[in-house]
Amino acid sequence: MIKYITLLLFSSFLFLLACNKSISNNKFPDAFPNESFEELDPSAFNESIKEARYITNAGAFMELYYPNKVAPNAEGNESIDITPTDLKNGYHKVLMIHDRMLDDSQRGIKLIMIAKEDKGLWQVVMVKKNWRCWKGRGHEDWGTENCN
Repeated sequence: MIKYITLLLFSSFLFLLACNKSISNNKFPDAFPNESFEELDPSAFNESIKEARYITNAGAFMELYYPNKVAPNAEGNESIDITPTDLKNGYHKVLMIHDRMLDDSQRGIKLIMIAKEDKGLWQVVMVKKNWRCWKGRGHEDWGTENCN
């Protein structure tokens, strides 16, 4: 009898876990389903900005998270593009691509962030990252394998 109860509880847990994952994926659909990403822990960043009321929009929020800048007269043609998208219920998706980096192996970094704004206060809900390598230094498509 205990085996059946344990099996029932375990099956219920797996069912709820599967339902939760499905809801999560529908809430924040993945714009890059064929790419691998490394999920990052936003808790330290959230703690550092928990009272920050000076953040005016999702693009500015990403600039706080990824503060790298491209100098106006820098060599090369390095670029950082930030594209915010408003979702529903105060959620925002922000895509950041730092491309043509001045690095001998890594060509670019891509960050995707889901952030929530409520009464002027912001919080990262999810952030993930991948990268690509320069030709001859590893994978040239976006992914999570190390560059050489």
